[in-house]
Amino acid sequence: MVLGGLAIIIVAAVLITKVFGGGDSPQVKPSTVGSSSTATGDAKQGSGAGNLDRTGTKVAVLNGTTVGGLARAAADKIAAAGYTDIGPVQTDTSNQARAQTAVFFSTGARREALDVARAIGLGAAALAPMDQNVRVLGAGAPVVVIVGANQAQ
Repeated sequence: MVLGGLAIIIVAAVLITKVFGGGDSPQVKPSTVGSSSTATGDAKQGSGAGNLDRTGTKVAVLNGTTVGGLARAAADKIAAAGYTDIGPVQTDTSNQARAQTAVFFSTGARREALDVARAIGLGAAALAPMDQNVRVLGAGAPVVVIVGANQAQ
């Protein structure tokens, strides 16, 4: 029952962020310049990517579905993009019915979050500011990926 309540709180927080957090959307414009096929080399060599601290940025990856191996597959793509501090890689037991992958970021880590999103084939639409629940699930990592069913395709 507690996990169900936590899942409802997380879903509500994401929805509130999407509905009321729309005022910051002009920051999304830089992501429209790159190509849409960023799952491979583009994430490694994208313009402006040289200023990112890939080795010093901790990235947590959680599986938000019941499909086994999605978090590990995403973590492998993120590692291939040059990120070395990846963990935890585990199942998000608070919500295993996530349809879309989301990349959450803490203050100051939006550029890294966008780079991580591109490494797993997503764009700026997958980004969301981190809330306290995601921060706890990600063990304090500044970038947290919660993999949805869209990564199983």
